[in-house]
Amino acid sequence: MVSKIVVKKSGIDRKGVFATKDIKKGEVVNVWHPKQIIFEEDMNKLPKDEQNHTTPTGDGKYMVMGIPERYVNHSCDPNTYVKNKKDMALKDIKKGEEITSDYSISGIDDWKMDCLCGSKNCRKIVYGDFFKLPIEMQRKYIPYLEDWFKEKFRDKLKIEEVISLEHKQIVEVTPKSPYNFDANMHKPSHFPSKDNLWEKGNYWITMVWKGKYLGLKFENIGTIKKPKMKIYIYSLEELSNDFIEDLIKEVKWRFNFEQDVSEFCEKFKEDKILKPIIKKWAGMKPIAANSFYETLIIYFVLQNATVRRSVQMLENLFNKFGKKVKFDNKILFTFWEPNEMSKSTEQELRDLKLGYRAKFFMKLTKQFVNGEINEFELRKLDKNQVREKALELYGIGPASVEYLLFEDFYFVDALSTIPPWEQMIFSQKKKLNDMTENGTLLKEDID
Repeated sequence: MVSKIVVKKSGIDRKGVFATKDIKKGEVVNVWHPKQIIFEEDMNKLPKDEQNHTTPTGDGKYMVMGIPERYVNHSCDPNTYVKNKKDMALKDIKKGEEITSDYSISGIDDWKMDCLCGSKNCRKIVYGDFFKLPIEMQRKYIPYLEDWFKEKFRDKLKIEEVISLEHKQIVEVTPKSPYNFDANMHKPSHFPSKDNLWEKGNYWITMVWKGKYLGLKFENIGTIKKPKMKIYIYSLEELSNDFIEDLIKEVKWRFNFEQDVSEFCEKFKEDKILKPIIKKWAGMKPIAANSFYETLIIYFVLQNATVRRSVQMLENLFNKFGKKVKFDNKILFTFWEPNEMSKSTEQELRDLKLGYRAKFFMKLTKQFVNGEINEFELRKLDKNQVREKALELYGIGPASVEYLLFEDFYFVDALSTIPPWEQMIFSQKKKLNDMTENGTLLKEDID
């Protein structure tokens, strides 16, 4: 593969690294090949020049940088950042432009140096400690910090972070007909959650997939009978074709693109009871939208609570464990992966006003972290096998399992139990209908 960079004389500091071709924002500029890994206490054993070309790994060790990465100069207006032993393009880089990074990003060392970058916003002095940066710069750089740094200093990094997902890729998909875009993306029974937003013909939702924060925008460009939509995928960096392919497979599952309900709609379109429903909601299907773990989180906050209370509990969880991301001029929360919540204690969850649910969250999260539940393996099982595995989930009873079978695994014949609270609603509805039919319901009762 032709290299994108070359080492040559620099106007900043003797040698530098330069682009040999145009590089797009989000692209990998260079993959590191460290010369060696050493313990911090062995640093003094290195020659002085080698000491100047080391960077922390977060576990008490340091990497001695190889070539060409050791010649990437500092700039207060950098065009790359370091992530997982790779130099990533922070912005579009033109052929011939010098590759630079900000040495303070993910820095934990007590050193300082005069800056010679010459940029308009030059800080004059560069510190090896990230937390000596101005607060606004810390906030700007948070998305580009190494994962070990975020974990090590997560309490210290309690600056409200908004991750800008500026890289956009577009895919067109064609669900099986009929597919009612607005009815599926914004069901009458929708639960208001700050990870998604709907406007007629458009739907935005966040997603954490394979460790990456994503923003998805669905745009309806078809009809119910001839469905088609564009999916705009927003990310921090360019996504590989393999990543996009796996992502779209998951999206097709979560939004139930492949289920064929045409036979049902055709068979019952003249049914006395179902006719008006099919006319209004043809093409509406069960939709998961979220991962299995995320769905269970929502189920727990809905237990024995008003919608207002449920929304508040979920918002508290988002503030504690989620991330705010900005894409397509929208700011939404992301859910979190199970290992993030597993680092908390039950008391910390109770402090979020979750009540008895705190124990449920901890137990459930542990089951996912330990690999006792694998959503992708569950999808391969039949209905009874899924029911058996789902009943092993902490805090989930038979009625909830039926909803999961229907809403998350698309077994449309799974609903056979009517929970007590639904029985009460149906009972009141029947009573109201009976009173209306026999004339005992007065006008003032309706008003």
